[in-house]
Amino acid sequence: MKVTTHPLYMNFAHTIIAWQRKYGRHDLPWQEELSSYRVWISEIMLQQTQVTTVKSYFIRFIKRFPDASSLAKAPLDDVLSLWAGLGYYRRAQHLHTAARIVHEQYHGEVPTDPNILVTLPGIGQSTAHAIASIAGNLPYAILDANVKRVLARFLGIRGDVEQNSVKSDLFTQAQALMPQDNCRIYTQGMMDLGATVCTKNPTCTICPIQKDCVAQKKHWQLLIPLKKKKKAKPTRLKYYLLAYNEENILLVKRSDQTIWSNLWCLPEFNSMTELNDFIPSAYKGDLCNLTELHHTFTHFHLRLMPVLVGSSALDFIWPANIQKIPLKSLADYGLPTPIEKILYSRIIAT
Repeated sequence: MKVTTHPLYMNFAHTIIAWQRKYGRHDLPWQEELSSYRVWISEIMLQQTQVTTVKSYFIRFIKRFPDASSLAKAPLDDVLSLWAGLGYYRRAQHLHTAARIVHEQYHGEVPTDPNILVTLPGIGQSTAHAIASIAGNLPYAILDANVKRVLARFLGIRGDVEQNSVKSDLFTQAQALMPQDNCRIYTQGMMDLGATVCTKNPTCTICPIQKDCVAQKKHWQLLIPLKKKKKAKPTRLKYYLLAYNEENILLVKRSDQTIWSNLWCLPEFNSMTELNDFIPSAYKGDLCNLTELHHTFTHFHLRLMPVLVGSSALDFIWPANIQKIPLKSLADYGLPTPIEKILYSRIIAT
């Protein structure tokens, strides 16, 4: 696909900028005291997470870690505890690693050069361009999910926007439409247009670029982007040992390279037989299955079966990786959301 130079597109950026100034979002917490660090944190949090969810997390995170150096110097457990509930915990681990690099190599200042940014863990091309454009006011186009949808509809691209060749073409088109000034306003406008107007079910009547939109003209709005048939998600069943008393609970810090790596979790087992084999014989008769919980991830459904054991089990000398954690300190530990659900429903709520 060649970059278009059709005269209808020449006014595109001006229209987006004017619309953003009048109708765009201007009260997001990361728009206050604008800096490359704050933009970076918000962009990572916003990956696969809704703005309404991110707002409160961002405020708490920035209060605890106001700059890259404070984030770099903090223990990873502190970072994960503030991230708990946002999911996709590898994002937090990458943030922590990248912050150390920024602290050591860039004097604590997050760069705005996208060629440097993409070398940092967890930062891809679109995120690097977002930081450069919003924080640095530089002419680098982004291509997040919202922008893909806007451009695919506007240009009438009916291919799979996640396919590498189509994505590459979209990036080329996005960069061609990118203005050389007011870059910050334009980029925010593209994101806001996709988030508030050109949504899954678009409100074309109030869209500032509707008259030149190919999808609008051909009534393709609901056909673009191309919707791939989703594969059925597999279901996994796991058993979790729940042992606690009035003061402590048994938790294990995950060291495996999974979605919960470096988080604190209840001891996990693939079957009840495996859990029974692990439990000392003195406590085998004191096990009780609690109410099963369910949690859905991007690629699978998880069934969680908490298995309660008597509080006397805390007196047993468990393997070194299983530790007694004070209940009053639970908020300081990074816990996966499904495990939090078990603890809050069984312990904290009572």
